Amino acid sequence: MTNNFTPSGELVLEQLGINPHNLRADFPNREQRLHYRAVVQWLTDYTLEPEEANIRIGRGCLEAFYHLYQVEDWERARKIIGTPLNTPSNEKSLIQLRPWGYYKFGQYSEALEYLQTALEICRKAGDRYTEVRTLYDLAIFHLLGSRVVALDYCEQALAIAKQMKIPLVKNCQQLKTLFLNEEAHTNLSLGNYIQAIECYQQVLTIAQELQDNREKEQVLINLGKVCCALGDYTKAIAHNQQHLSLVQETLPQMKLAHSSF
Repeated sequence: MTNNFTPSGELVLEQLGINPHNLRADFPNREQRLHYRAVVQWLTDYTLEPEEANIRIGRGCLEAFYHLYQVEDWERARKIIGTPLNTPSNEKSLIQLRPWGYYKFGQYSEALEYLQTALEICRKAGDRYTEVRTLYDLAIFHLLGSRVVALDYCEQALAIAKQMKIPLVKNCQQLKTLFLNEEAHTNLSLGNYIQAIECYQQVLTIAQELQDNREKEQVLINLGKVCCALGDYTKAIAHNQQHLSLVQETLPQMKLAHSSF
């Protein structure tokens, strides 16, 4: 497997604990051995032409992942989909590469199938970190379809991230904010003001946790507008006063930051 984005096939095999010269002894079952031989071949023999699309950058690893999945080798499959790409930040991994590549080329169902398979493997192998990332990607993929399903995946990811104290908590909270704002706007268009307020209140709670003043300012404005629509002017005034106080607190900080340049 030769390209500038994935580790060498030999290195990946070493990390997986697969000795290509000892397959017969390590895997006496012939059917299983065929899959492991395919893993070795995809990791060592596959080459990528420079002009090929990004979707194929990690094909060797992804094909190896498929064969490991076939023999239910969850631990090795988990390791290979978590393989970091050789990018400056090493943030992207193969688990993200394939579904997003499919999505870009309009192969929506294939992308979701891959993510569902990856989620199954993460759960079987007990890899909570990669499970959160997979749930996060599933939430994004369902955003254009069912916001209810998308929010459910997001909630699952957030619950695990908080429990395990994984850095992805902030990402999940920001994604949940996106869903809640969309849900609030939908309720507003339907005249469901109480439901809209409930969504905005959740957004406000998350914004306070993230110390996101810009989001807090916007949601306070939205809450004021909804309360006005309901004729609850006391609460509308209270939200607007909160917004004004927040702006007054933020302005000196902005001026100080600007003066430092």
